[in-house]
Amino acid sequence: MTKLQITAGQGKISPESYDSLLGVIERSTDFVRFRKVTQDVFRQDKAEFSLHYDPDGKIEFSMPFSSVIISYLIRSVAMKLGWSVNDVDLGYRLSVDPLLVPASYFSAVNGVPEMLDQGFRPVAFVVAHEDTSNIEAHYYEHIPSGAVHLVNPALLALYFTSHISQAHPELSYKVADSAEDLMRRDDHGLIPTNFYWFFKRDLKIINYSFYPIDHIKHKVFFVPAVYRFGNREDLNRLPGGGSLADKVRKGETLDQAIRRVLRDELKMADDYIGAAVTTRIEFDFDRDDKPTPKLFIKVVIADGELPKQAEQKMRRGWKSIDQSKT
Repeated sequence: MTKLQITAGQGKISPESYDSLLGVIERSTDFVRFRKVTQDVFRQDKAEFSLHYDPDGKIEFSMPFSSVIISYLIRSVAMKLGWSVNDVDLGYRLSVDPLLVPASYFSAVNGVPEMLDQGFRPVAFVVAHEDTSNIEAHYYEHIPSGAVHLVNPALLALYFTSHISQAHPELSYKVADSAEDLMRRDDHGLIPTNFYWFFKRDLKIINYSFYPIDHIKHKVFFVPAVYRFGNREDLNRLPGGGSLADKVRKGETLDQAIRRVLRDELKMADDYIGAAVTTRIEFDFDRDDKPTPKLFIKVVIADGELPKQAEQKMRRGWKSIDQSKT
């Protein structure tokens, strides 16, 4: 049995919004796949789905079996509407990315070994959008510590054919403190998916752009979108649109530049949990009219109240760090 509870953050879901959920499902490009799956299941198991609107402003969805594609559809629609999806049995909110699927949603974990002899068991997988049976990333819980590791798929394949008694240094590395922490970090793109691309790298900044951020030798602009951990509201937004921007100064690393902007310019925090350099890269002119790359970065700070100075600045609006060309 899978039970999902859909909520609207701090507010309530109205009956009209519930009706819109049904409409979005029917208009979804995945609905044809959804309908085919449900029809096949109905014929085989005579299963029944339950999609129920609670007067308290919540939507409850349940099904007497596990289905990756059906949970994917429900979660993707909820994400488009800005709602959250909680798994009742797991006891935590699922990631906004519906492609990160709890291992319990797979009927037999697709034959993936538990690796109990190494102290690991599967906790979640990233599946391909076009083929939800195709696993692209494997996340396992390290049973003694509860931490979640990204497991090397190449080594994992050996467990299908042979038994490995000794731990291998390239078997896995830690990416989250727990399964719930995995979901929260994934909300902000702070979880690596490619094992070797991030192997033995500092995971505080996840680089999706492929721009060489580890060796910045010349001027680089960056625009930080700042979020509280577990919250999707960008704190770095100008009232008239746009965001405050800065540059990596001479002698700075990107990490140092982010911390400086958070501390000295935005006055929000002294440090941050993690950052994700997005795939978006643009070029802008500096004060010498030289084309300069500009990175767009998601920065996640710890949850909690902002310093009074930051709240005052948010109320009166942002001012650019440099009114002239940077």
